[in-house]
Amino acid sequence: MIVGAARPLLRLGLAALMALAAAIAAASVSPPPATWPAGQPSRGLPLFGADCTISGCHTGTTNATDRLGKVGNGANNPARINTAILNGTMTNATLRALTAQQIADIAAYLGNPAGAGTPIASATPGSIGFASTVVGTTSAAQTVTLANSGTAALGPLSFAVSGPFVVSAGTCSAGGTVPAGSSCAIGVSFVPTATGVASGTLTFSHNATPATTVVSLAGSGAPAAAPVATASPGSLAFATTLVGATSAVQTATLANSGNAPLLLGSVTTSAGFVVSGGSCSTGVSLAAGASCTVGIAFAPTIAGAASGTLTFNHNASPSTSTVALRQRQHAGADRIVDAAGAHLQSGDRHGVGGADGTDHQQRQRAARVGRSCRHRRAGQ
Repeated sequence: MIVGAARPLLRLGLAALMALAAAIAAASVSPPPATWPAGQPSRGLPLFGADCTISGCHTGTTNATDRLGKVGNGANNPARINTAILNGTMTNATLRALTAQQIADIAAYLGNPAGAGTPIASATPGSIGFASTVVGTTSAAQTVTLANSGTAALGPLSFAVSGPFVVSAGTCSAGGTVPAGSSCAIGVSFVPTATGVASGTLTFSHNATPATTVVSLAGSGAPAAAPVATASPGSLAFATTLVGATSAVQTATLANSGNAPLLLGSVTTSAGFVVSGGSCSTGVSLAAGASCTVGIAFAPTIAGAASGTLTFNHNASPSTSTVALRQRQHAGADRIVDAAGAHLQSGDRHGVGGADGTDHQQRQRAARVGRSCRHRRAGQ
């Protein structure tokens, strides 16, 4: 009893639901104009190709001739197409969003396909070579122009890039068209992800024959910008020099062979060696390819063999560059020291020296210097 009584209400509810759905569908489509605008076949061709095809529309009709006939009902009849959209016969979401002018253009194309002409696509340049670009950065954009030299609109357009390249702003737009005799442009940039040569393509897809137009792309990724520091020569040797004296100045050079500025920090030497002039100093910035120099002298404070290091501190990697420093020994070295010792001894004999034993200390020092030099000579 309850089930039987509910059936009429259920049917009424379904009918109301279907009516509501139809009302919602109709509300989503603009009402037809009082007078349809004039349509152009050339504009209707890409719209028809994007939204419907003879083989794609009315797929429920198995006979191709029947499909052709049903599509043909819209020839020069935008009101017929609009009615089919409004009553839900044509449910394609894109079709339901068409303007009155677009519907009129499709109807004009269906009525006169030959009048639509033929689009002819070409891209210039056909290939692009980008300048060397640092990895992780973006090159300046280069422009590609897509031209339509045919007699019909070219489109709808789509484009894609392969490889480490990106598309930037331009007048070519996805889904847009290029009128006959016109063109659009698009920018392409190189964004290398690794060092070395890279290649790719920019591909336009459209309704011309062939259906794609391809531009070849190439570029070279360069290492990330960084300074590269090199000190030369690798070592400096100074002549034997008396304690308290200073040798002749020798020159060391710091060069930047990288592709970014080299910022110089401190310049230091080991004990017994001194910096003497030059253009290298704290805070100096060396541009790529530039260099500076520093003078180094040997100024011993004690007798004996001497060695050390000249150190440049900077922002390159590694953060220091060095030059080895040493005293150059020769066979006559002990004569210099011996002469000094003999002078001290002579001074003692002539009464030079104090009662506090200073003369004895001087003699001991001279003897040690002499022994040190002789030992070094014996080891050569």
